[in-house]
Amino acid sequence: MPSSSVLKGGQEGTWRPLEWLTSLNKPTFATWHYRSLGKGEPTAKDRARGRPLAFREAVLLSKEASSPEFVGEVDDKYQYSAEDKDIKVHGWISMAPPVGLWMITPSDESRIAVGLKFQEGEAWKKVFGPVFVHLNSAAPSSHSSSMIRALWNNVKDQMLEEVKSWPYNFISSQDYPSSNQRGSVSGQLLVHDRYVKGLQRANSAYVGLAAPGEVGLWQRESKGYQYWTQTDEKGYFNIENVRPGHYRSKIELASITYKPPRIGPTLWEIGIPDRSAAEFYIPDPYPTLMNKLYKGSELDKFRQYGLWSRYYELYPHKDLIYNVGANNYGDDWFYAQVTRSVGNGRYVGRYGLNLTMWSIPETIHFSWYWHRPLMQSCKFDLTI
Repeated sequence: MPSSSVLKGGQEGTWRPLEWLTSLNKPTFATWHYRSLGKGEPTAKDRARGRPLAFREAVLLSKEASSPEFVGEVDDKYQYSAEDKDIKVHGWISMAPPVGLWMITPSDESRIAVGLKFQEGEAWKKVFGPVFVHLNSAAPSSHSSSMIRALWNNVKDQMLEEVKSWPYNFISSQDYPSSNQRGSVSGQLLVHDRYVKGLQRANSAYVGLAAPGEVGLWQRESKGYQYWTQTDEKGYFNIENVRPGHYRSKIELASITYKPPRIGPTLWEIGIPDRSAAEFYIPDPYPTLMNKLYKGSELDKFRQYGLWSRYYELYPHKDLIYNVGANNYGDDWFYAQVTRSVGNGRYVGRYGLNLTMWSIPETIHFSWYWHRPLMQSCKFDLTI
């Protein structure tokens, strides 16, 4: 059943969502260990016997691990992260007996990414869920991998069924509209860039509906509901099962033409502005600090432990300097702007851009602007 949160009056402040915790019975579920990536997970005993690494979540598993596949492998919870939009099922399994407990979330319309801020006297209501709890079992087998695969395949099929069934029609709450009380929005997204000839079809762009407000508010506010989808190769999109309400989106049933803000033509850029670092240089992991799950995967290589130390090896005495016009960001720009160890527990970081190798005809005179979107978790210097 859904959980409905109501706030009336009260003082100004910040509200954070409640968490639903599931406690497993220790005698029965002591061996529950599995991740929704098709791979077994080391047990708590395996981690306790392992050698702690740079932070407490990362452990190098020892020869005493419960399975030979874990020996000499790094286990780190950050290696198993996924984007919220892709998480519709997660859970745990046990091999004795072979059973699984899973949480299926068919829709993320009510998920909250940030804390909620309220003004004094402001009334607010929101429905969280419903969440589908799935229990399954497999026939006992001497091969644990076959039992694991059976449980995982079963819950994946169930997840797909729940997604098709969303929104549920059996819930009798005026705050949870059924499918015949919801609508849909469809159209085509086009891009009109005055420095590119003709209209461009927005292939694989994200289109969303969010509560009205200032530009960018959807990234900082989660009081309302949000709906997202991706366009196809021709820019067409369709958002189904939208709750009644007012949303910020320039939606027309024919097409939307987006005109990106432009000061002038792009002269040079480092990377692709898609909120990913996949196009930059990602070093190979250390053979002795590897998670075998991602061995040989270029897509997931960034997840491997200790890649920041590769930066020290590449630039032992001075930091990276990128030469615009000569360097290639696929080979010469480190995928993460990490600091560099200088000993005695001290770390420094001073990245540089060299524009001396970038030239334009002397007959052209103009002003140019530099846009530098950077994401960081610590202080560092960028020198031009």
